[in-house]
Amino acid sequence: MFAIFRLTMIASIITAVTLPTLHAQVQLQPLEREYQSAVDDTVTVPLSFLNLESQSQTVTGLWRWISYQQQVIATGKLDAITIDAKQTSVQQLKLPVGTSTHYKLVVDWSFAGHTQQGILDITTDAPKAQSPTLLLSGHWQQAQTKGFWPFAKDKRDAIPDIPMDLKFKDVDLPRNVAATSDKAGRIHWYRKQLTLPDWLKGDRYELKFDGIGKRAHIWVNNKHIAYLEGAWTTYRLDITEALHVDGKNQILIAAADHTAQKQDPKRGTKFNWPVGHKGNALAGVYDHCYLTATSDTCIDHWQWQLDHDNNQLQIKALLVNASKTTLTNKAALQVQLVDDDKIAFVTQQDVQIPAGGQLLVMLNMDITDAKRWWPAMTDAPGTPFLYGIKLNLKQGDQLLHQIHDRIGLRSIQVKE
Repeated sequence: MFAIFRLTMIASIITAVTLPTLHAQVQLQPLEREYQSAVDDTVTVPLSFLNLESQSQTVTGLWRWISYQQQVIATGKLDAITIDAKQTSVQQLKLPVGTSTHYKLVVDWSFAGHTQQGILDITTDAPKAQSPTLLLSGHWQQAQTKGFWPFAKDKRDAIPDIPMDLKFKDVDLPRNVAATSDKAGRIHWYRKQLTLPDWLKGDRYELKFDGIGKRAHIWVNNKHIAYLEGAWTTYRLDITEALHVDGKNQILIAAADHTAQKQDPKRGTKFNWPVGHKGNALAGVYDHCYLTATSDTCIDHWQWQLDHDNNQLQIKALLVNASKTTLTNKAALQVQLVDDDKIAFVTQQDVQIPAGGQLLVMLNMDITDAKRWWPAMTDAPGTPFLYGIKLNLKQGDQLLHQIHDRIGLRSIQVKE
């Protein structure tokens, strides 16, 4: 097995609610947690309104359900609700999910002539994506053992034995683990048992961690998958050979919290360690994790760079063909920039990927007169505009794999 990883800046998905103004005495409360599992292609989001007034208030309003690609998926009206003084009322919204794992719920609500807006960020499953994705955040089990084993320098390459006396208790992930003051260190063990849903079908299966640190071993069904070292990194692990598609599965993680050896008594955690809430070093599974099904032929990873002087968008993509047949016969990689569901710019290149091989493709897209991203400042000459970008791996009219993301076009120079 092998691990494919790339360095990223981790942007934690957090619950965001627009701060109320002074007269906003009916408030939309933050979600207890920003991730929700989907059931039958829908996710249920509880809207909790708190009435701080000394008398009852009636709340009405509208909502918009927006995907990560900034597409409005659904809209609707809130049911009119009357909230007693100093009380809370909860309204459940069932919202459709499909090709995205990240959504924003924009709520505009009114009471007594006042109008407010709140924004809730939601992370969930993507059952209808080109590469269906199961969100693994939520219920796990956790155990702890003392010491830095199995992460001692002379044992990092060795596959450690799993202790037989681990005592697990329920825990919700993601969850940052604070640095320990115990010089002996700690190992955090995480276990999740699952059966794949019917919609999670593919040729290959990939386990993705948006945040795990700083050293970790991963097992799937007692098969050691990888040793990971480093934080601020997205890890992608091919677990196809270990996964039971039609049976029960167990994912086991051992993550080291060894920050006690890296601390300066005067400064606390050293500057070169990733820092989380209240200065705690990031440890454990501190961001979302996913299980994705892909085809044998897919876009493994990609990156882009803006050539501002020549009005060019440069795209690099690594294409992988794990099948036993060479991919040819009108195969192509197509890249689109999308503005409000309309294709603004497009380019493509014919490709041929050998059986069991891979191909690095580099494309240049002309983006003359493209909209630029500007900071969200009152005196900025533009807006923080984001294009949707689609990478389509096709064979004739058949779409083999698609990646859909957002980018903002802006170059920054520092001159004396």
